[in-house]
Amino acid sequence: MVDIAELKKLFDEYIASCDLEKSREIWERQSAKFRDFWKNKIMDGTGDLTEEVMSPIIMILDSQAKGIKGSGVEPVCKPMGITQNRWYRLIRDIKNDNLLKGLLDKLFNTISEKEQIKKINEIYESYHNPLTGKTGSILNDLLFAYNPLENLSVVSLNHRFMIIEAFELGNVTELQKLSFGEQVIQSRNLILSLKSKLGLSISNRIFSKAFYRANPKAEPIHAIWYSKKEDASPKERKRKDSKQGTAKNGGDAQLSLEIEEDDAPIEIDLKDKRVYSDKGDPSIYELARQNKRGNLKLDPEFQRFYIWDDITASRLIESIFLEVPIPIIYLAEEQGETYSVIDGQQRLKSLFRFLDNELELTGLQIFKELNSKKFQNLSAKLQNEFENYTIRVIKIEKQSHPAVKFEIFERLNRGSFKLNDQELRNCIYRGKYNSLLKDLAEDKDFMFLLGLTEPHNRMFDRELVLRFLSFYHNTYLNYVPPMKQFFNLDMEKYRDLTPEHEKELRVVFKKSVQLTKTVFGRNAFKRFMPGTEKDLNGLWEERRINQALCDVIMFGFTKYAQNQVVPLADAIREELIWLMTHDQEFIDSILISTSSREKVYTRFEKWIHSLKEVLGAPNREGRNFSISLKEQLFKANSTCAIPSCNQRILTVDDSEVDHIEFYWRGGKTVASNARLVHRYCNRARGGRE
Repeated sequence: MVDIAELKKLFDEYIASCDLEKSREIWERQSAKFRDFWKNKIMDGTGDLTEEVMSPIIMILDSQAKGIKGSGVEPVCKPMGITQNRWYRLIRDIKNDNLLKGLLDKLFNTISEKEQIKKINEIYESYHNPLTGKTGSILNDLLFAYNPLENLSVVSLNHRFMIIEAFELGNVTELQKLSFGEQVIQSRNLILSLKSKLGLSISNRIFSKAFYRANPKAEPIHAIWYSKKEDASPKERKRKDSKQGTAKNGGDAQLSLEIEEDDAPIEIDLKDKRVYSDKGDPSIYELARQNKRGNLKLDPEFQRFYIWDDITASRLIESIFLEVPIPIIYLAEEQGETYSVIDGQQRLKSLFRFLDNELELTGLQIFKELNSKKFQNLSAKLQNEFENYTIRVIKIEKQSHPAVKFEIFERLNRGSFKLNDQELRNCIYRGKYNSLLKDLAEDKDFMFLLGLTEPHNRMFDRELVLRFLSFYHNTYLNYVPPMKQFFNLDMEKYRDLTPEHEKELRVVFKKSVQLTKTVFGRNAFKRFMPGTEKDLNGLWEERRINQALCDVIMFGFTKYAQNQVVPLADAIREELIWLMTHDQEFIDSILISTSSREKVYTRFEKWIHSLKEVLGAPNREGRNFSISLKEQLFKANSTCAIPSCNQRILTVDDSEVDHIEFYWRGGKTVASNARLVHRYCNRARGGRE
């Protein structure tokens, strides 16, 4: 229970430490500058949006903006996951999109909350990524910059929900069921209600800052709500995590991931943006026939649970007899003319259960005379009506671009049990690679590292395996955000991997897992947090897995043999602890904007350098291909594979076998990565063509 008197005292102490007049002057000036920019550069469209023009505006929006130090600017916030270049691209995109900037302008200038909600929902549906994103941070950032008198600079919906819950301002569970626009506006109003409840006559900016640590006097207020994510003191955090760490059954309580913001837009060529689909109206009988023939897969692994009760299923059957239209069924085309159910599994299973006499109708309110009856007990007339009833089906064909398909499935995924990215991948990219992820995630040593007693029921463990294999395949040098697409592309590319490749991946994964267990044990993939002035004792995060740490640790061990690592396990462990407590760049790279290209590069480079300091150079695989492979390639096709040459190689001695994917960028010395070239051509190109 929140003690209002005690809370009022904390706010009064915090407010007494603030320069209220200075804050008012800053935001009068900055919001006027932002509104002027919006009117004259975005809405009127005069002048080019050069870096010089946009930089002062980005400084107002983002505390990580270039040139902000010493500028006298007070930024709204530090919106996670958006880089300097993304700000420039986003602002230019807004200017060039008349519909979007029109919606934003109406949103900025309307005082009707109903209209605000409507405009936000329109923006959300059409521009979900990156403008609104999962947390609404960018949109709320812009709203505050335009009108700091009405809005909050607590921009993240995640943070707002935590504040609402901690200060008992409303029902977060019910709030999260509302539309995105309602969540944005109502969360703002609920938090501002605390300001009224405490009788505070301060600006929304000063009030918003009370929830963060920028001012030491705000620390006690921050600790009240942020303890929901990370307890106020290391000792308290350790006690809480110790209790939570005993959870069983592979549930969410047993494996918690530190949140990784990844709202970067997925880049797709214009030619690939078309969605290939087919519409049809098959009968229930035809759908059941396709299901029995194995052409319709009702149980993609990600949605293996049938959760409807008999009353819900029975009322669907009743709707058919009432000739009420059934919602559209969405299918995804797989290999071999088969289809997986993306949306509509519960409906189809209910229909097929009834057709197979596995469902006895119950709870019917109109056709009450049919209660307690199965399909076989119906009259021939009703049986025919049921079997011949047609349902609208939309099939997403396999030639649709994988990234577009993923986006479609995300938008369909609006139910009460929302699927996460990995559960969606299990539908879209089913195949040998996906099966391998499942097998590797069930490795006993890997489960030990994650603190699992059985596979995770939301597939977080499989996504960690995919992260490792994606960086193993591509290396961090080839990483291009967003992280989601990076993983999607890897699953698409290796969907039907060969037995040889599968064996290679199993070996390298097992080696990295075993070395990780040897060096870090139960502390693998978890942060070490140093003590504070109040509590000098540091401690390991006991429960939450840091995905960024998982990436670098597992990848680093792919480079070394067991006999190199084991004798120096203690030194390696100490090296990582040092990085996590002394190297601020490394710390930031595993905590802030972790999916940005810069942060990914930083953490991999620093850890690989640290391993070299401890272990020396890794025992790398040989970079030379065998003579027998060269002779095999020469016999198959003696044409030089370098495009600028493309001429016949006269003798095998005048040929070399070259890496298709450069060795220096992580390309493997395997037959699938080999090509035959002239010796001269290979030398002349310098290994970089």
